[in-house]
Amino acid sequence: MHHFGGGLRHCLESSLSQVRTTRWTMPAAVTLKLRVFVKDSIGSKMEAEVTSDSQVEVANHTPYEDQMVTDSALPSTSDGMITLEQLSTMSFDERQDKYWECFHELDAVPIEKLAIPDLCHEYPPFGDEIFAAYLRYTTFSCKTWVNYDATACMFYVDEQRLKTCGKLRISAIAMQHLLETNLDRAPLPTVRFDVGTPFRSLAYLTLEVRMTPNGPAIDPYVHILTGNNNGKHDAFFQHLDTKTKQLQEGKFNALDGKEGFVLADLQRLVAWLVAKPDKGERDARDRHCKGWGAFQGSLAVEPRWNGWRWVDFGGNRGFQAHLSDTKPKRLTLS
Repeated sequence: MHHFGGGLRHCLESSLSQVRTTRWTMPAAVTLKLRVFVKDSIGSKMEAEVTSDSQVEVANHTPYEDQMVTDSALPSTSDGMITLEQLSTMSFDERQDKYWECFHELDAVPIEKLAIPDLCHEYPPFGDEIFAAYLRYTTFSCKTWVNYDATACMFYVDEQRLKTCGKLRISAIAMQHLLETNLDRAPLPTVRFDVGTPFRSLAYLTLEVRMTPNGPAIDPYVHILTGNNNGKHDAFFQHLDTKTKQLQEGKFNALDGKEGFVLADLQRLVAWLVAKPDKGERDARDRHCKGWGAFQGSLAVEPRWNGWRWVDFGGNRGFQAHLSDTKPKRLTLS
């Protein structure tokens, strides 16, 4: 693998080793050529093809729901898919173009569903390369809550309520899976944070890592969700504006020189997104911690918070459509 440590390579190799092949000989009169898919009594997926040399090959895939092994053999030219032989004759740049076609239009993949994509199993010699491309061209998402009350339109500092803020909203089972498979060390260049409250997300904060001669830089973008652009939540959006500017100015070291965010980076980032009042604001709030609205007022950012619009804080990203596909495409010749 070009960019990742031995732990991820071991993870990929272990997964690929789960595929076992058995060969049986059929009577010589059999000349059919077909592909069938069946399941045995314990639910293992089976692929069988009767070939012209009168043999049946069956690949028995050990079920593993998190890595989603596909129900298809290597694609052939007859159905327009790229074969392993064809992929082998392509240059590195040509292969990267094909990987980009497969991954770049995916909707954001939740971090808890991070797994080795099916294509790594379909083209084992290029597994490392495909996995690296998957991480590079895919946007991953995670939910987090900040200390903002969307009903009162204020931030709060109640210690009890703060306990649920600034954390990745991910199940313990999913977290254990990421740690056990070393996927917590996979660098993710593009991550979307669904930022809001326990009741709803108010905005998407997308961070993209861009490599420069001086090392990695972060480009932040804020996507205001429909219904939240009526001016009531200006304090919240001003807070995000401040945080994005601090990231661009390097006031928060989110990467430590890496080419993408690992799980520990994401955990530090969501904790940092929690709003903390300065001493004057803390002294001014009442003892019942109803919050403070120090950021209230009109914002300098134009246009005003348009729903489903990427509001750019320094770059030039522009509008991006909301996509719904979560499964990568196949490698095709077109």
